[in-house]
Amino acid sequence: MKFNPVIIIISIFIISCQGKQSGAVQYESPDAVDFPEADTLAVNLKKSVITWIGSKPTGQHDGMIDLSEGMVLVSDGEVIGGKITMNIPSIEIMNLEDDPEAKEKLKTHLLSKDFFDTTNYKTGEFFVTGITPFDSSYQIENKVEFPSKFEPEAAANFLVKEANYIVEGNLTLRGTTQGVKFPAKIHNNNGVWSIEAKFNIDRTIWGLSYGDEASLIDKAKDQFIYNTVNTGFYLETLPAPL
Repeated sequence: MKFNPVIIIISIFIISCQGKQSGAVQYESPDAVDFPEADTLAVNLKKSVITWIGSKPTGQHDGMIDLSEGMVLVSDGEVIGGKITMNIPSIEIMNLEDDPEAKEKLKTHLLSKDFFDTTNYKTGEFFVTGITPFDSSYQIENKVEFPSKFEPEAAANFLVKEANYIVEGNLTLRGTTQGVKFPAKIHNNNGVWSIEAKFNIDRTIWGLSYGDEASLIDKAKDQFIYNTVNTGFYLETLPAPL
């Protein structure tokens, strides 16, 4: 299937310098992207997933979010763009498999207005607006976290190993769109493309502000949730059509 000159119109959101310390560097995204003619490959939903780790001083939770659809654009043997849609109600908490009651309680809370507000926003999206070869001079500035046993892993340590590209795009959650940029590992195995990335985001930028760590009183009591979320994804396409 050919993807002929297409314009993707994207909302622009600009944030303060605070966001520039996350593993996914926030940036001013373009008004529109004009992709050249390209092959469109469907994402294999059974082998693709979003991962997350949420942290607080007293512990961590990790989990996954399924995709409901996705596509990758390939031109002249290179990935040049793509889009994925996240099925937010599919969120799972992996470290509570042995405690179904606690797992269901946390999942219900994550789907509520305190976090993803799935009554109003059932999906999240990520549009790729640009992919460039990885430059060894690329630097990530680690955010200084409140010290604790369970503080989020630093962005520079969390990034995917052997990254060969820099991906730029627009992440939409709870109706808010923000441009992000991060290293990724992109590989072609006999016509099946895989894209892997790990990065940190500040959840409050997208309105997931419950337990915001801003309160000094809560910090003194260790009663807050870190704003930094270790985020990642693994995408795999279906084979290119013959």
